[in-house]
Amino acid sequence: MKGKLFFLMLVFVVPAMAQVQQRNQLGPKLGFGYYNLAYGSSSKQTGLTRTLDSLQVGNTALNIGVSYKRRLTRELSLATGIELGKYQVNYLENSLPSLAAYHQKLLQLNVPIGLEYNIITDNWQPFFGVYVQGSKIIQSEMDYILQQGWNTTTLQSYLPATTWLYGMAITAGAQLPIADHWTFEPAIWATYSLKSLAANNLIQRPYQLSFQAAILYTF
Repeated sequence: MKGKLFFLMLVFVVPAMAQVQQRNQLGPKLGFGYYNLAYGSSSKQTGLTRTLDSLQVGNTALNIGVSYKRRLTRELSLATGIELGKYQVNYLENSLPSLAAYHQKLLQLNVPIGLEYNIITDNWQPFFGVYVQGSKIIQSEMDYILQQGWNTTTLQSYLPATTWLYGMAITAGAQLPIADHWTFEPAIWATYSLKSLAANNLIQRPYQLSFQAAILYTF
């Protein structure tokens, strides 16, 4: 009787925990969210940054990339990857002289590196993580739509004073096994740049809130 119970435990427990014991995970990820620029506290804002901060409404963020994770211990993982982010910042319509609308568009390469702590259960793994992230802005555009009576849209290439950024990110999510060696991973991300886009006293620090999902192959 004891032998049968032990066999049943192996049948139900080992498959559920098998993916936990594997050391590597690799796969594509896709994220959608909100992107904006922070201008610092009100006490440190200049007249220009106060104006920009009051007019800015932010816009969408799209991230496409690859995620890699290496299990260090049963609960702790080293995680990294590479992703391409497409971001847009909008300003309130008809808020600037002669302009009906004003958009800033950024294309950015991100490399996050961090540690994740996994809470091991029988069927799924909640986790939370802390990351540092390096970024490179590879394209930036300003899109002006002029007031009625003027000419059409003006599209201008524009690179900020700083194109290399570094920042911090926190994440929380779960890993859900969907097949042998395959795992679905939804997660919430919050990212904040510690480096300003602008030079001198003008502070423009990007931040992002997003939902990301990955399909990881475990091996």
